Amino acid sequence: MPSQYTAVCHYCGKSFTPKRNTKGYFCSQQCCNAYKRDRGNVRVDNGYRFVYMPEHPRAKSNGYVREH
Repeated sequence: MPSQYTAVCHYCGKSFTPKRNTKGYFCSQQCCNAYKRDRGNVRVDNGYRFVYMPEHPRAKSNGYVREH
């Protein structure tokens, strides 16, 4: 039987045992959602940073606009 390991939540810093088939970044869905909200829903694609701003006039159809 494989040994379980503990991880540290990227948002609250709490130690936890990740569930199977997860990357184990967050201890709960609430921490995951709070992390995304606090960092402004930024994602990287082909070296470009995109910020979720659906109200921006140059936003793509998915609501993201390039950060510069």
